[in-house]
Amino acid sequence: MKQIRYGVDDVEEPHLVKILEERVKELNCLYGISKSLSLYDKSLDDILNEVVNLIPPAFQYPELTCVRILLNGEEFKTNHFQETPWKISSELSTPEGKIGVLEAYSLKKVPEEFESPFLKEERDLINAISIELIRFLRRKKAETLLKESEDNLRLILTSAAEAIYGLDVDGNCTFCNPACIRLLGYEKPEELLGKNIHSLIHTSQEQISPNIGFCPVIQSYKTGKHVHVDDVVFWRKNGSSFNAECWSYPTIKDGEIVGAVVTFIDITQRLDIEKDRDRLFNFSIDMMCIAGFDGYFKKLNPAWEKTLGWTTTELTSKPYKEFMHPDDRKKTDKFIKSLKKGDNILKFDNRYLCKDGSYKWLSWNAYILAEEELVFGVARDATELKENE
Repeated sequence: MKQIRYGVDDVEEPHLVKILEERVKELNCLYGISKSLSLYDKSLDDILNEVVNLIPPAFQYPELTCVRILLNGEEFKTNHFQETPWKISSELSTPEGKIGVLEAYSLKKVPEEFESPFLKEERDLINAISIELIRFLRRKKAETLLKESEDNLRLILTSAAEAIYGLDVDGNCTFCNPACIRLLGYEKPEELLGKNIHSLIHTSQEQISPNIGFCPVIQSYKTGKHVHVDDVVFWRKNGSSFNAECWSYPTIKDGEIVGAVVTFIDITQRLDIEKDRDRLFNFSIDMMCIAGFDGYFKKLNPAWEKTLGWTTTELTSKPYKEFMHPDDRKKTDKFIKSLKKGDNILKFDNRYLCKDGSYKWLSWNAYILAEEELVFGVARDATELKENE
């Protein structure tokens, strides 16, 4: 069981291909899980069963990997699951405590020369998935709470970890739970009840004329539609602010909109994690890109400019085919067509024009996101390897 070290400059070409392939598999796993967790028409059991089955294909040895989620006494696992001495795990915890665990097991004993059958990147992947699961489970809990009967609402709101408050049609606060009071820095509900929430927490103390018309929370009870935003800034009593993700649901009585129920969470920590992820993308020595079916690059990391000399603006301003060596364009078109037919991961080489007029060989791994009409690619400069062949 040979382990590959990622991010090494002087790896041999077979190992380079393996590195790129493993990264695409991990990104595909995270994309699939994110998509599953966004489904509202499936039960929690169905979603968690999908999640455990999406994880093994992202590991270096899928056929030797099995996965299990233990959640509140229930078990969700892959087929032929088996506990072994060789595992990695990540706790699923909320502010109230541990609610479960995500586990991955290897079915084969690791050779003595290795400390673990799992790569560091696989451990990081399990941790990243657990963060997404916790976020999903917290949101799911909040949505479930909002659907409970009115008789139990006060008790539920009091015990909820998520901040929840209600509005009337004038935007005044009708109720707020302890988490809401705590996150906003207040001491008692009377400081919020009856007050205009937009001017109190959506507007900084320096703003004199808050633009209520564009507030997404208010739009919920103005339009009667569910609103979800993840770029809201809320202001605390002491004048400090924090980034929040917010869900607003109109409340309807006798066919008329009478207000809205809003739940929100502080996403400061999550944004820090996303910044770290973006930093990894930006600082990677690999040339990462997202391209559209229209033939244009949509997103490029800085490694492109470092390798080819073109700026991101220049590379995205015209079809990427124009940067390819003329002799490689038909071959590349053939590979792209093969991707569109369903080949999951494709490995190929082609030459790209540098700004100084020279060409460099790029070794590619690519994966198609058919529904979004996008191609995700990871490439590395293979010019020296090609010249030494």
